[in-house]
Amino acid sequence: MASRERVDDPADDPEDPRILTVETVTAHRVSVYLHPDDARVLRQGRVDDGADVNTRIRALLAVYRADHEVRERVDALARSASRRGRH
Repeated sequence: MASRERVDDPADDPEDPRILTVETVTAHRVSVYLHPDDARVLRQGRVDDGADVNTRIRALLAVYRADHEVRERVDALARSASRRGRH
């Protein structure tokens, strides 16, 4: 059975976003090509604080899910990039 770290709904609390975890069997895998600068930033984070790339991306998603202002900014940027064919 999948385990999720959820207390109430983390999407409703921008002050306390939660990283959702799931067992590999039920997880959805995502693949993305990154610009070398983005990959470098993610790797440097590991050097700085020990959090691996997957955990850092899950943390980014937790903030995206929880903080509606962040979500609006990210969504607007994504829409803009899509319209320009830059995705």
